[in-house]
Amino acid sequence: MGQRAKRIASIDFWRAVAIFAVIAIHTTPFRVFQQPLWVALRVVINQSARFAVPYFFIVSGYLWGRKMRAGAKPFRVYGAMSKRLLLPFLIWSVLYVVLPTAVDLDAMRTYGYQTVVHGKVDALLAHPWALALEGGKVHLWFLVALFCAVTLATLLYVLRRPGALLPLGLILYGVGLLGGPYAGLVPGFHIGINTRDGPFVSTVFFALGWHLARRDRPPAARQAAAIFLLGWGMQVAESLWLGRHFDIQPTQVDAVVGTLAFGYGAALLALAYPRLGTNGTLPKLLARAGRETMGVYLVHIFFVDWLRLWIDARHRVLWELAYPVAVYLLSLLSVWVYGSVRRPGAKSQLISGRG
Repeated sequence: MGQRAKRIASIDFWRAVAIFAVIAIHTTPFRVFQQPLWVALRVVINQSARFAVPYFFIVSGYLWGRKMRAGAKPFRVYGAMSKRLLLPFLIWSVLYVVLPTAVDLDAMRTYGYQTVVHGKVDALLAHPWALALEGGKVHLWFLVALFCAVTLATLLYVLRRPGALLPLGLILYGVGLLGGPYAGLVPGFHIGINTRDGPFVSTVFFALGWHLARRDRPPAARQAAAIFLLGWGMQVAESLWLGRHFDIQPTQVDAVVGTLAFGYGAALLALAYPRLGTNGTLPKLLARAGRETMGVYLVHIFFVDWLRLWIDARHRVLWELAYPVAVYLLSLLSVWVYGSVRRPGAKSQLISGRG
């Protein structure tokens, strides 16, 4: 691929923000409180964080597109990206099966470690499509989804049809919505898999990133902010509407129509302020932490599981607020510690922190 392109600090800054948003989704602050105010706050926090995964897809498409514009060989880039996605997927699928979590402790005391692990394996093998698309832990779906997107993008680029990626992505996204949160609009429309997975959601966002990479001028900051706020409003409104009319938990809504603008707006903001993360202590720390996003993403569910029982037992607002912060800091610390003890110059797919 030639010389590595210079990092864009604002992209790393927003990566740090986005991975914290993902952790906020998975920790679900205030989930033990059922009063209407806390329920509403829980929904707003959850849906306000839904820009994060689309942002990751868009940035991946953007960086891939920059490499294509620079004359990189498509299949060489494809091979490198595939390795960085699929090897961690396989390794961490195994780790999340064999490593005990807090919810496994009672079963392990009763039946033993080996029986619990066999039970996990049997449960995964009972759903082969989910195993292929999500691996040993559900959050790993992102890796396979991004692999599907870069596969389609590479094929269309080699076939000299890169402009077809966005229309194809929109079609897949529409199918994903009708097979997911909007399934109630078309009774009987079920394809048997989670349409968040695979190419359904990832492709359109990857295509938007490729579209951004083809632009020579940075986006206007006001336009970026307007798109981001519009997407946020649509995201929250749609999730509440779906919850009211189709008996869907708003906190379980991953992607809706407004997510397109929400994620795209976040990427535009990152590119509109390219020096964000180069000045000031906190922005520089966040930009540095953003470089470790892949590692944090891979490991954070381990800390989510272990801290959840302890946090839920406290029933304290401050602990609920501290929960996602603690998960993020422990995940980031584990990545940094692993990087410091690893042999200098050695490559590892266990925690592929930098991207």
